[in-house]
Amino acid sequence: MRGHPPILRRGDTGDEVAHLQRLVGAEVDGDFGPATEQLVMMRQMALGLEPDGVVGPLTWRALLDGVEPLPNGWIDRTELHASQFGPHRPYSKITGITLHQTATCFLRLGAPPTKRARAIERVGALRAHFVGLRDGTVVQATPLDRVAYHAQAVFNRSDVGIEIDGYYAGVEGDDSTFWRPSSKPNRQPMAVSQVQIDAMRDLCAWVCAEVKARGGEVRYVHAHRQTHWGKPSDPGELLWREVGVWCQDALGLSDGGDGWRVTSGTGKAPGRAIPRAWDPRRTADYR
Repeated sequence: MRGHPPILRRGDTGDEVAHLQRLVGAEVDGDFGPATEQLVMMRQMALGLEPDGVVGPLTWRALLDGVEPLPNGWIDRTELHASQFGPHRPYSKITGITLHQTATCFLRLGAPPTKRARAIERVGALRAHFVGLRDGTVVQATPLDRVAYHAQAVFNRSDVGIEIDGYYAGVEGDDSTFWRPSSKPNRQPMAVSQVQIDAMRDLCAWVCAEVKARGGEVRYVHAHRQTHWGKPSDPGELLWREVGVWCQDALGLSDGGDGWRVTSGTGKAPGRAIPRAWDPRRTADYR
């Protein structure tokens, strides 16, 4: 079972109550009063639970089962690593998506089923909300309503972290922007697969729709480099052009605007703005 918010009962207040009220169809004021209690009891009866008006683990599970159904072919691994999740957050606090490259390769195209199964298990342990494998497989590692420690504080609190499998140059054709581990000095940048691009676009659109359905609104798409000075190539030109820019053009999201970056309060700030090498509408240098 996924971790769920704390036990709630009449008299409680706050964002978690507001989240509950959206689920049961109550007026959303963050105050667990008699009207909310009555609606909770009605839902409990309909779900075959004791109608005591107290929202404990069984009621949360019944209410939330199916709240984030993954499309066919996507894989939920959130049950396996609940101990690494951060605190709960209401959907109203989710405002962005952060794109990352894994800077390694968990699954090569054409790999046999045994290696695909192993890759799915491995990426399920990553500290992100989702991972997109090279063959288009989407794996959920962390529930949307839990913080995942995929970036720094600003993006952790508000964003859905998406890791895109593979290793890519910061700027295409510029070898100095490609990170190589010391153990693999001859590694060359990958080309992103079209099936992976399509899956990541579908994922971003799905995240926006799910958050909106739960009372929130995703307004931004970010690159990890925007909050971490030491990550200039994250996620890299190819992934940003194919997914980050697409999110702006197709979904109406914003990267914060020309020159925007996180400047303080994260421990890794300042970040780096989106460079013109990634998006000709931007004016910042890559480094």
